Amino acid sequence: MQIPLGLAIAKSSIRRNHFILAKRRALQRWILLLILR
Repeated sequence: MQIPLGLAIAKSSIRRNHFILAKRRALQRWILLLILR
């Protein structure tokens, strides 16, 4: 089974964006914890 190149690129970019968003959210949470202490 061959996946169309465009679909594969879109999937990987969506996954990458989701990962970046999750990392940013975790960073914000850590910064908030440090400030509130």
